[in-house]
Amino acid sequence: MNRTAVIAAVTLVGVALTGYGAHFFVDSGGCSTYYLSVSGDASGYADAPTTDFENLTDDQKAGFRKALNAGDEVAVSELHFERPTWVRYRGDSYLVLGMVSDGCSPLLHDVVRTTPLAVGLLLLASAGIWRYRG
Repeated sequence: MNRTAVIAAVTLVGVALTGYGAHFFVDSGGCSTYYLSVSGDASGYADAPTTDFENLTDDQKAGFRKALNAGDEVAVSELHFERPTWVRYRGDSYLVLGMVSDGCSPLLHDVVRTTPLAVGLLLLASAGIWRYRG
């Protein structure tokens, strides 16, 4: 196999791995799944802060309504309530709890997420160096 064909093959594999790695890196949000629970009856949280619904951010309002309408915990894209909070809404008070469920090892996830990107970029750099040094 001649040198040009090897450089072309290494470049092609590098582009493919870099593209796949970049897509996977951006597309994977992480291992954690966030849940939000809204309850009118929750003992043990009497000292949790209280706020009015109107004072919540738009994202907090959307998550609150989603969990309230579901009547159970619901998966949300981000954890907008970092600690238990009482929310006054339409004359009633509700306790909002944010929870995180970690589905995989963060170290393993980072390795799997970044390896194709790193190898692809390394192959592209190697092909470029080999092409211009030789």
